[in-house]
Amino acid sequence: MIQFFNVSKIYAGEVKVTALDEVNLEIRKGEFIFLVGPSGAGKSTLTKLIIREEIPTAGQVMVEGKSLARMKQWEIPYYRRNIGFVFQDFRLLMTRTVYENVAFAAESVEMTRTQIRQRVPMILEMLEIGDKRNAFPYQLSGGQQQRLGIARAMVNNPTMIIADEPTGNLDPDTSGEIMQIFQAINRRGTTVLIATHDKDMVDKMRRRVVALRGGYVVRDQQNGGYGA
Repeated sequence: MIQFFNVSKIYAGEVKVTALDEVNLEIRKGEFIFLVGPSGAGKSTLTKLIIREEIPTAGQVMVEGKSLARMKQWEIPYYRRNIGFVFQDFRLLMTRTVYENVAFAAESVEMTRTQIRQRVPMILEMLEIGDKRNAFPYQLSGGQQQRLGIARAMVNNPTMIIADEPTGNLDPDTSGEIMQIFQAINRRGTTVLIATHDKDMVDKMRRRVVALRGGYVVRDQQNGGYGA
């Protein structure tokens, strides 16, 4: 699905910063992967390369055999429709209701009104916030806000979900509920990549773990834990 071939990313400035250094990585369709490592290890840069927010300084990021760096500008929005992104800080539209938040995400990918009326309630029910459809985000708990963030990412039925510290602002019980949702999404065939510092959750779930340090992939382990 996604392949990194000797990918390096260097940010130029007064001092050059190497965010990734000759990374080789393959993400296969339907996998569930934890991306771990200390702050500054290169996790955010790797996800930005996948969504084509950045392009490599050297090497190639390939998706279904096509180089993202060679993708035309008009192709990028259509490519990104296949990827849902979930943020640590939720990034919800605070002046819109739960339903309107998800409907807005659907409108941005040019769903018809009929499709939106069908799809949005179904996603809200799947995420167990259907009864909150007329509430505003500030009226929700942290866990409910993150469920809403996932609903927005899922509304277009993407082939891949990328989550950046999705449990970083949640208590352990709520974090467990959110991870169960990601597992359910993965069982439907969606590829899930989660960048996280949640050691206990990674150790508990025992999925594939890709560890970064200093821009290098230092470990790629099936059924892995947070540490080596």
